[in-house]
Amino acid sequence: IPGGAEAINISLSYQQEGIWSLWFGSESTLNAGKYSNAEVDALFDQAKQTEVPADRAAIYAEAATYITDDAAWLFVVSDLNPRAVSPEVHNFRMAQSWFVDLTEIWVG
Repeated sequence: IPGGAEAINISLSYQQEGIWSLWFGSESTLNAGKYSNAEVDALFDQAKQTEVPADRAAIYAEAATYITDDAAWLFVVSDLNPRAVSPEVHNFRMAQSWFVDLTEIWVG
């Protein structure tokens, strides 16, 4: 893949509270992309210590903003009809079957 990036296609059917800290926490063994952001780690730590569910949700939402802005993953909203509409996304081809080939995509 151009630029030495790696691609893993993960389809998450649900989101358990706190799961993002497993996927995106700097020290997590499930962080396959080796994403690292000190602000996100601090937000995850803060969420773990926050007892009020609505407050925790707001903290995770703030962490999600960092993760999305950092482009830690390419988030595909619908497996049925994904689109890449940014002019920064190159080599995206519509799926000819159920799966989209993400191995040739690059951003820049």
